Amino acid sequence: MMKALGRVSEIAALRLGEVDTVGTGVSKRRMLQLARSGMNEKAPKLARHPDSMRTAILLATLTWV
Repeated sequence: MMKALGRVSEIAALRLGEVDTVGTGVSKRRMLQLARSGMNEKAPKLARHPDSMRTAILLATLTWV
């Protein structure tokens, strides 16, 4: 439990929720779709995505949360 809380604090320190995604050309709907897939998919399924997609899913998920 303590390790998980440590990871949460490390992620929170990145302050990804404050990333400005408006100027990226990615619609709010697409960001929501990416965030949902990041929250709903299991790790093995996420691992099968290309690196760029995994990065997009991670950023969208952390920004949305």
